[in-house]
Amino acid sequence: MRIKRIFVESFGKLCNYQAEFGNNLNTIIEENGFGKTTIAVFIKCMFYGIKGGNKSGLTDENERIKYLTWGSTKLIGGTLDFEHNGIEYRIERYFGDKPSLDTFKLINLKTNKKSLDYTSNIGEEIFGIDVNSFERTTYIPQKSISANSNNLSTKITNILSGGENLNSIDEAIENLEESAKKYYRTNGKSGYIADNKKKIAELESKIQECKNFEDSANSLNEKIYEVDANINSLTKQLEQLKPTLEKAIKSEAISNEYNKLLEDIALAKSRYEELSNLFDENNTSLDVIDGFITLNKELDKIDSKIESLNNSIEELNLNKVNNAIVNNPPSLSKIDELINEASTSVPTPTKKDIPLWAIIMLGVSLIAFVCCLIFFPIFAIALLVCALITVGALYLKNSKTNTNTSKGNISSPIVEYLKEYNYVGGDILENLQNLKADTILYTKLLKVKEDNLDKITELHTSKLKILDAIVPYLNKYYNQINDDYGELLESLKDDYKEYGKLSNTLKEYSAKLKEYDSNIDTSLNLEKLRAEELSISQTINSLNLEKQKLISLKDSYLEKANLKQDFMQELSIENEVLLDNLSKYNILVATTSHIKQAKEEMCSKYLSPITNNLLKHLNAITNNNNLKVSVDTELNMHIVENTVTHNIEYYSKGYKDLFDICFRLSLIDTLFTDTKPFIILDDPFVNLDDKKLKNTLDALNLISKEYQIIYLTCTSYRK
Repeated sequence: MRIKRIFVESFGKLCNYQAEFGNNLNTIIEENGFGKTTIAVFIKCMFYGIKGGNKSGLTDENERIKYLTWGSTKLIGGTLDFEHNGIEYRIERYFGDKPSLDTFKLINLKTNKKSLDYTSNIGEEIFGIDVNSFERTTYIPQKSISANSNNLSTKITNILSGGENLNSIDEAIENLEESAKKYYRTNGKSGYIADNKKKIAELESKIQECKNFEDSANSLNEKIYEVDANINSLTKQLEQLKPTLEKAIKSEAISNEYNKLLEDIALAKSRYEELSNLFDENNTSLDVIDGFITLNKELDKIDSKIESLNNSIEELNLNKVNNAIVNNPPSLSKIDELINEASTSVPTPTKKDIPLWAIIMLGVSLIAFVCCLIFFPIFAIALLVCALITVGALYLKNSKTNTNTSKGNISSPIVEYLKEYNYVGGDILENLQNLKADTILYTKLLKVKEDNLDKITELHTSKLKILDAIVPYLNKYYNQINDDYGELLESLKDDYKEYGKLSNTLKEYSAKLKEYDSNIDTSLNLEKLRAEELSISQTINSLNLEKQKLISLKDSYLEKANLKQDFMQELSIENEVLLDNLSKYNILVATTSHIKQAKEEMCSKYLSPITNNLLKHLNAITNNNNLKVSVDTELNMHIVENTVTHNIEYYSKGYKDLFDICFRLSLIDTLFTDTKPFIILDDPFVNLDDKKLKNTLDALNLISKEYQIIYLTCTSYRK
């Protein structure tokens, strides 16, 4: 397989770049920063597509973002012409800022038609390896190869198996081991199996706890039975005690009544003796007391009449009469004499002639009214009103003059007399008549007051007579008496009635004493019996509380014990899960072991040709025929010098790069037996010394006879 030419339309910093390649060694010398690595990446992307999806961030793994940033956001890519199996093809491939914009087209250059011989996955279809294997074999960059060869043995194994399974065997082994770790880890403390065992232990512990709870519940049943027996026994004692207690309570009640009766008898006797001494000495009766009560009621009537007369006197309102009349009552005959005198001394009012000018004016007004009434009725009415007002004014003036004249003629002694009684101003005759009326009223009121006072005097006399009868009678029975004679008499009457009843009451009390004596049992101690009852009741209550606690605790134990079936069912399921997990774990372990064994067997099959090819290239470059190498099944290289095996990590960077290049070339010799691939060298010899560089370049010239090599370098010194 040979690359003929490339055309980079736009890719990274390259734009409209083209190059043609021969079948052997093709060297491209460009200064640093030209884009040599970009050319290598472009060739790889033409066959395998570009790495990176929609992820952001500029990294080596995100080639889409990295190489788009050099130009615009337009599509990047170009064309690549190659020859394979005698047919020339052209790959036209472009990439956008997201995978959906990518395009791929394969053209048969002989027919210039689109070819369907290969798909966009053309790299894997031609070389039989994926992009990662391509980067680890035929594409040799400046970076250290060892850093990228961790999974190389698996990739080689996949390639050697014919490319049918390109998935990583190491990843498969790792996945199997990780899956096995999910079931069981070497420390035995984690994983599904450890979780199963832990859960089984927990369930077995819970089941044992349930059994313990069940035993505890049975033990509590016995205690509850004992407490019940004690409660029943004490309840029987309490029932047996009740009749005796009731009898003692009844006897105690009768005893209390007996003592109360003795107190009542003592009080009754004392009261009877007191009343006997009171009434027997004074020889009274209910009729006598009722008679005095009647007299007292009469006394109340007299007081009521006296109060009514006093109120009547106050209602006469003598104080409202003219004080001058009260202090010096006038003579009615004198007042009549003055009235006659005042009546005869007033002259009769005389009429005065109306002035002539007024008569003339009134006549003129009437004539004008008649004349205007026909033509100017409103004006005529106005003239008539004016005339009437004028006449009225003249009349009033004439009348006032006459009146004033009459007042001036009354005698002055009458006026002085009226002043003496405060009748000043107004009409004299009217004042005299008012004085007469007030004098008559005062005379009448004074007469009523005198009559009432006489009646009050008579009533007081009657009251004294009644008091002279009641007070001495009450003094016989009371050391001190107040004015409420009625209350004292009623109290005396009640005492007399009580005196009469006390004799019968004392007889009844004597009969009850005999009855109580026969019903009192002095042998019973109520206080002691009640204390015994209280003690038994408290013990029963305490036992009932203890019983309830035991029942509650038993129910709690039974509730927990009843979970045993659930736990046992879970345990059965968990045991089944454990067996299943153990089976799966054993299968994973066995599968992993078989795959590892198969991998080692496959790798060991090719260890000899890989080792021989590696030794061939090392001898050619180092000119050291005594150098020996070994490769293990993990494709780790070991250098044997003077019978001592060394790991390549102990060598210098230049030696390690040399070993890596030779190892790559040996892999290419071993793996690609059908289709010979091209080899891209992106200036990988920077760490080699002059001697090793010359030997390496000489070896490349020999290798280029078998493989097409594209060698990219920045100096002709390494050409």
